[in-house]
Amino acid sequence: MTALVDRYLAELGLERPAADAAGLAALHAAHVHRFAHDTIWISRGRVPELDAEAFAEALVAGEGGGCIQLTGGFAWLLEQLGFEVELHGARVQRPFDRAPGGPWHAHITVQVVVDGVRYYADPGLGSALELPVPLAEGPIEQGPFRYALAPSPGGGAWIFTHDPKMMSVRAIEVSDEPSPLSAWHDVYVHDTTSPDSPYVKSLSAGIRRHDQVSILMGRTLIRLGSGRRRVQPIKTPEEFGSVLREEFRLGLPGLTPDGVDALWAKA
Repeated sequence: MTALVDRYLAELGLERPAADAAGLAALHAAHVHRFAHDTIWISRGRVPELDAEAFAEALVAGEGGGCIQLTGGFAWLLEQLGFEVELHGARVQRPFDRAPGGPWHAHITVQVVVDGVRYYADPGLGSALELPVPLAEGPIEQGPFRYALAPSPGGGAWIFTHDPKMMSVRAIEVSDEPSPLSAWHDVYVHDTTSPDSPYVKSLSAGIRRHDQVSILMGRTLIRLGSGRRRVQPIKTPEEFGSVLREEFRLGLPGLTPDGVDALWAKA
């Protein structure tokens, strides 16, 4: 297990940090810069079991992941480093929804208590926080993006409002009650195997940097930051593979040229 922690930290480009607020911030920023939220692994049939250590192993091996893998792996790493960690389920408000709704385990977030302060973290969205923030009401400014946290009107939860520039998520309502990773079993199976799952049907990716978010939608690369939205059509399978590896930092272990062609055909 110690070897996996060392490999994980090496992927993040970090020495072993202290279990304090500065260490948490460094780990969260490095994680969202390094690991993309993507669906490529599903189309390649590289779905790890629902297990935090298995998620960590997959990330270190070069895979990306969805919110459950990214957050599950991150929470596992934090625990190995001595942090006090909880997983919290969340439901999502999409662009045309009037409010967050649906199942509470549609998304997964982390809360970490450091020196008596509870922090909200979300390394699994691919387009949101660069740094964890205290779980407290108020606006949040990180780089060119603006967010907010507020108690849910119905109580028992918090609402994270996403930057309006983002296209896929308007807000996330996060339950106050912690959950074990096993609570996401049904969602994980559906998202990775059901023909109705948008993650099965399409290819997408998102990764956060300090000054921008990069988003892949099929054969289109979109970059969002402080200026205008930049849209780049991807024109060949070779360019598609390069974008996955370079823009989204996906290792894509074992991917052959024929595998790239198959992804391109699906995109």
